Amino acid sequence: MTMRTNESFRMMNTESERTKKAEEDDDDEDGEKEIEDLSAGEEVQRERRRRKLIEANDVVNEEQGNFLDKAYAVVSFNRETADFCEEEDRKYVLPGRHFDVPIRIDIAHRVVRWQLARKRGVSTAKTKSRGEVSGTTRKARPQKGGGRARVGSLRAPQMRGGGTAHGPVPRDFEHKLQKKVRRLGLQVALSAKAAEGRLVIVDSLDGFCDTGKTKEFKNTLGKILSGNGEIFTIGSSDTTTTEKNNFSALIADSDYSGEETKQGILFRRGSDNIENIHVMPQVGLNVYSILKHRCLIITRKALDDLISRLDKPIKR
Repeated sequence: MTMRTNESFRMMNTESERTKKAEEDDDDEDGEKEIEDLSAGEEVQRERRRRKLIEANDVVNEEQGNFLDKAYAVVSFNRETADFCEEEDRKYVLPGRHFDVPIRIDIAHRVVRWQLARKRGVSTAKTKSRGEVSGTTRKARPQKGGGRARVGSLRAPQMRGGGTAHGPVPRDFEHKLQKKVRRLGLQVALSAKAAEGRLVIVDSLDGFCDTGKTKEFKNTLGKILSGNGEIFTIGSSDTTTTEKNNFSALIADSDYSGEETKQGILFRRGSDNIENIHVMPQVGLNVYSILKHRCLIITRKALDDLISRLDKPIKR
């Protein structure tokens, strides 16, 4: 009995050793595969960073709000390669007094409420009260003796054909807001876009859309914002609704008058049919539009005009 028991124990130990060795080999193979996957993922991320001209930050830097000037690379169009690239030697210094102010949500909220109230304007909704509806003024029945509830007027709100209680009346929803608060709100919105890495400075809009076609405009915009598909996905007919609404951009150019150039007309025509892509002059930049769109693309000339406009003293 003892010999058989010892033999069985030896066989069990041998099997357990084989099992452990097989598990160690599998672990080594899994580790090598994980290392290969990590290296492949790092290469993909490195390629994305190389191609990407804009990097969005999930968390705002702790040094934000110190009114520090920051140099931004300018994106220009290379006609030889028909592609956009950053010009490292030509950088634009954003003044910290406008693009690095503390991000105050309360100020942005006040300005957005003021803008939406102005947009709402005057309400024309109106209902008639019990004193304005047509009807008799006599008492419906005697006050006492009938055994029923007392009724004073047939034009009361609870009566059929009576007036409306607490109904809407024409009113103006607009309210006043100080000019310095409006300017501070614009600076907060610009600082938020710069801190998030969602500000793109282009040399000019020449080469954006020479034919006025939506397809060309979409491809050009994709070249500028390529590399991060989760954040910058331009909607198309074969994408889902979530991907369509995942991207929005506000493009600001220098001021243009009624005599707009042919290039500007083609540029605006190419962007009209793309969802959540809007083009406006720099004089029309506002807090609501900047915060509503995920990305702000602005030309060098428009940036110069915007900074000079923000540096002007406030007329009181």
